[in-house]
Formats: sequence, structure tokens, C-alpha cells
Amino acid sequence: MRASTLLQLAPWGFLLQGVSAVAVQGAQELGPAHEKRDVPAKCNADNCARAAVRGMQPERLASCQAFMQCTVTPVTVTVLETKTQTLVAATQTNRATVTNVVTVTRTADLFHKRAVDPEGTPVTNCPTEVPTFASACSGTVRYSSACACGGYTRVYTTIEADTTTITSTATETPPKVIVEVTSTVRTTATDVVQPPAYTQVPYPNYRFNLVIATGTYKGRKAAGGSNSQAAGWLWWATTSTGAYVEFAGDLIKENSYDYVRQRIGPSGGDMILPFTSSSPDFGLIRFTAVSNDGGATIYVRAVGTNPSFNQVQVCAPEPSRGGPWMWLGSGIRAGCYETQLQVVRI
Repeated sequence: MRASTLLQLAPWGFLLQGVSAVAVQGAQELGPAHEKRDVPAKCNADNCARAAVRGMQPERLASCQAFMQCTVTPVTVTVLETKTQTLVAATQTNRATVTNVVTVTRTADLFHKRAVDPEGTPVTNCPTEVPTFASACSGTVRYSSACACGGYTRVYTTIEADTTTITSTATETPPKVIVEVTSTVRTTATDVVQPPAYTQVPYPNYRFNLVIATGTYKGRKAAGGSNSQAAGWLWWATTSTGAYVEFAGDLIKENSYDYVRQRIGPSGGDMILPFTSSSPDFGLIRFTAVSNDGGATIYVRAVGTNPSFNQVQVCAPEPSRGGPWMWLGSGIRAGCYETQLQVVRI
């Protein structure tokens, strides 16, 4: 046979007739992500092999190379993700009278991931369409075998597996915090001491001032004022020191002039020294000397023309009366307050 009609393919170990002699190169070097499988131990010099690599045409060799590329799809990886949530501890407070607040710090959420062993079989996808120029090959097995004999091995490329994440929540409840609170309650007992009761004492036999003992005008004297009223001298709460009073039985006379009287009204009246003592518009005021310390401090109580007129009062100034003035009545008059009159010897 002529050399021009013989082709010996070194990797195959047999001769193909009717084609030019061409040196066939082995498969290209592949990266680490690929897997190569060995060339078959026996290659057949048939029409399928001749069609697959006829004349070592580049396009037919490229088709072989592409046909021998397979993709491996691994099984989906399932990741179990656990979220741990720690609740705030419940607080039980045992208390007597005081509440003690306990603060429990909330633990931050923690995540734990765990990969589950995959179940199933990886899926391998290889080309299945045989080129039309290799119609002499009865199917993919014959065509791939012919390409393998031409130096192209199967290359399996494994792609990255899909990942499915399953998330679950685990709740941790810490034990109840019990707080024992002990409170000390201090009780103050107050004994209310009632002052001694007032009792009647003998009338003083000396001259004295009647001093207002309580309220806004405390310390002022009850005394008549000159020309204070057209009908007489109205009793004022005054700071003057010129007047004095003294007892005459159960009556009180001012400056040895006349007795203190009351203007007669439906609920009481002014305390006054009238210019006309016989006027029916005025009535005498009766006084009683009382004390609650055995006579060391003496006060006077007054009863007017009606037994119910027994509240001695100091009243705020009014246009018709000028300064603070004295009133004796059965009830507290508007703008007035009840007081005691203390005997202060002069």
C-alpha cells in the first residue's frame, strides 16, 4: 500500500484506508475543575470513526471536543438554620409594703447553622445530538467512542450545588426570678394632749387692756375710737395705748366713762360705746372671766342682747367703719373671724 493512502492513528493502534496521513494530537490539558476519562482500549476503523474525524478537519474535531463535555449537577445542599431566642425572665416579687424592681437583661438572638447530608444522586448531563456529518454513527455511544479514539476524552464539569436553607426558631425561657423584699414600716404614734378646760374665775379688780389673742390682728387692743360713729365710739382693733377698761360686776366700763354695749341686730351687732346709753338701739354686753391655767392667764367671754350672740369677732375694714372693728354675733360674719380677748393688766 502507498503511504499516501494509509493513516495510522497512534492513539488507536490501527490503520484507516482512503484518507491522508495526519498526526492526531491528544486531548487538551484541562483545569482542576474537570474530570477526564481514559481513551477506549480498542478503536474500530469503521465508517462512524471515519465520519467523526474525516481528514482531521478542525470543525469535526471541534464537534468531538464539544460533544465530550458533560455537566454534573450535584444534589441540592440543605442547611438547617436554628435561631435561638432567649425570653426575659419572669419576675415574682414577694413584698410586704415596698416593690423592688428587678431588671433582667435580654440575651441577644443567636443563630446556628448545620448542613444536612445530601440525599439523592447527582445528575449528569452530556450532549445527545450527533452531528449530521456523523450519520454513520448509530447513536451517541458510537459517536462518543469514535471521538474518544480521536483523542477526545469525556470531561465532566461539576457545577456548584444549590443550597436550601430551612430556618427554625428555638425559644429559651429562663427560670423565674423570685425577689424577696423586706420592708420596715415605722409607725409614729401621736398622743393628742387636750388643754385643760376653761373655768370661770373671779373678775379682776384692776385696770387692764383687752388684747386680741389670735388671728390677723393678734396683739392689738379692743377699744373705742373717738367720733368713729355718729352714734358713739365703735370698738376697734387698735394699737393705741391710751384706753383702759375695768370690770364693774359682769359689765366692762371703758376709761370710767360708760359700759360697753352692742348695737341690736337680727344676728348680732357692733361692740360700741354709744353717746346715748339709754337709746333702745343698744343693749348691754355681759362678760365672764375664764382661765385654763388657774387664773394665771385670764380671758373674757361675752354674751350680747341675745344669748346666742356670744362669738366675739374681728372684722376687716369697711367703707362705713374704717379700720378693723369688733363684732358680737351668733355666727361668723363675712370678712370677720372669731377670737379671744385676753386680760392684760396695766
